[in-house]
Amino acid sequence: MMKVIDVHAHIGRWMFPICDYDKESFKTLMDYNNIIYSIISSGPALEYNFVTGNHILFQMIADEERLFGYVVLNPHYLKESLQELERYSRNPKCVGVKLHPEVHDYNVAGKATRKLFERIAELKLPVLVHCFGAEQIRNLAQAADLFPS
Repeated sequence: MMKVIDVHAHIGRWMFPICDYDKESFKTLMDYNNIIYSIISSGPALEYNFVTGNHILFQMIADEERLFGYVVLNPHYLKESLQELERYSRNPKCVGVKLHPEVHDYNVAGKATRKLFERIAELKLPVLVHCFGAEQIRNLAQAADLFPS
């Protein structure tokens, strides 16, 4: 049976109709689906408070061999986002950045987001951007042209 690496998972309650798994039930679900590793973003970091949500996620996965995380950033809070980026970019459990311009209501090619991309590029971290609609997809293409790495 094929083994899977899930690169877009969520833990914690938020607005989409997904189950609110705790760590153990999440790992059970991984086993059932032959998932060997999951990269997770925090539902509360996306929906409520990204600083608190990131903290909860990285505490939860600290000792888990199969679980890794995305640090969620929000360019509306540029200073705090850059601080979060510095805090978690050195954490071996952090394997990238999660941006959600739809949930946080910003232009992914906007000025503050470009400042985040500049630092993310310097740190050589991958970015998962979750966006919908033609306009945001064009904005994402513009950002990708500016930051091809």
